[in-house]
Amino acid sequence: MTRPSAILQGPLPGRTVAIRLIWVGAAAGVLFLAWTVLVIMNIDSPTGADLRVTESFFAAGVDHPWLFSFAEFLAWFGGARNIAFIAVAVLVLAYIRAWPWAVFFLALSAGSIALGNLVKFSVGRERPPWVTHEALQQTLSFPSGHTLTGITVWCAAAVIGWYLLPPIIAPWLCSTFLVIGLLQGPARMILGKHWSTDVLGALLLGSACLLIAWSIFLIWWHRTFTATSASGTHDGIPYVMHPH
Repeated sequence: MTRPSAILQGPLPGRTVAIRLIWVGAAAGVLFLAWTVLVIMNIDSPTGADLRVTESFFAAGVDHPWLFSFAEFLAWFGGARNIAFIAVAVLVLAYIRAWPWAVFFLALSAGSIALGNLVKFSVGRERPPWVTHEALQQTLSFPSGHTLTGITVWCAAAVIGWYLLPPIIAPWLCSTFLVIGLLQGPARMILGKHWSTDVLGALLLGSACLLIAWSIFLIWWHRTFTATSASGTHDGIPYVMHPH
């Protein structure tokens, strides 16, 4: 079977690891469902802890303008701009003929955005009272879209980059992607645009989507590209994948 032209910079995790990750992702999904029920039960009156945590983050941004500005900078990488990043990333992956990775990234990112919006409109929770929004989608709060795409777009890009980028730049660029992705949640609370429960819910949903999608990708990869030679392989997967 024809292999992708991209060159793996390191061995992919084995199928045993992939199966374990599926269970972890499923557990995160169950926790997200339970968390969603809890949010719906308290939708008109956020719990004391939720209110205190959210207010503390927002107050930190108000008291420290540099922190507020940094949060705005991070938020610039979220929202609708993710669509442009996804499109560019998919085109680059397609250009280097890393088709499985392109499909994985597009399915994960687009699927998680659609799922997040479905939950957001179904729950219909309002944002914290410190900000106002005109568009309907922007008035809805749970789960945090920026936090969700931080995991399923930017952290996923870090995973892909770790295996496909040259070692000289992979640590730096992938670390940058991770920082952008993981700090989306705190940034949204500093800006006063989400409750802490919105952020935690998005982290659970994003983790579930990423882990399950990554596990499925790994299992498919091992079944499709298992090499017969043990030379230069890890769990049957060669480091270099040239078509032949």
